[in-house]
Amino acid sequence: MSTEGKLEFSFDPSAISGTTGDLERDLTHLFVELGETARDHETGVVFLIDEMQFLGREKMEAVAAAMHRMSQLKLPVALVGAGLPQLPGLMVEAKSYAERLFSYPQVGPLSDQAAREALLKPAQAEGAMFDGDALDRIVQSSGGYPTFIQAYGKEAWNMAPGATIALDDVRASEPIVQSKLDEEFFHVRFEKATPRERRYMAAMADLGDGPYRTSDIAKRLSSRASATSAVRDSLIKKGLIYSPDHGDVDFTVPHFSPFMRRRYPLDGVLDAPAEKGTRA
Repeated sequence: MSTEGKLEFSFDPSAISGTTGDLERDLTHLFVELGETARDHETGVVFLIDEMQFLGREKMEAVAAAMHRMSQLKLPVALVGAGLPQLPGLMVEAKSYAERLFSYPQVGPLSDQAAREALLKPAQAEGAMFDGDALDRIVQSSGGYPTFIQAYGKEAWNMAPGATIALDDVRASEPIVQSKLDEEFFHVRFEKATPRERRYMAAMADLGDGPYRTSDIAKRLSSRASATSAVRDSLIKKGLIYSPDHGDVDFTVPHFSPFMRRRYPLDGVLDAPAEKGTRA
């Protein structure tokens, strides 16, 4: 550990004794050795995994098995994973005991009070302030989602001529915020989809705000639900949509349906050429 407080950690997996080539066994063995070493030194180990839904079945099985062993041996190894709403279901599919092995707190939008504090406190620290109407407008437009609060707060701050950020400043900044979110937040996700998947998302958005019945989406595409199941599953695997309940889907990113209606309405997307060998 350096004097600046920075800590670096590395290890050579090949140096771990007893490797077998089986991921689940080897990861469990590695965690046991780490946990025993940490316990002997009166410390602990924590693994932080983002976008955990993309690990894949084999890796999820290995992680669940290793953490199950940590629980049995009471070793000081913890895991914190973040992922899309389908993550709990994927973990349980990998190992049935994952349902009781892990807790799955949901991270949603900020409360009204927390959203206001996220704007007020940084501004006050710099000798500035938001008036009440400006705060109301940002909280409503952002839906309480931190990324959107940050985007609106930044542009309204830049727009304000003085130390007080007023409603007119927020209104003047909204086209800038929408344009930046469209290009830097929404469109990068849209680009992950194939033309056929984009038509499916456009049909979802054309129905309004979700969740959406898969049968309604199929009707909007003039197709059978069974004929669109492969597209739906592909979008779920890409993390663009998820299934909050049986027969329902929704976008994983908040405010994505207005973006689709604004930039890629169904009529325009349906006019685009389909992929070779596929049908909507």
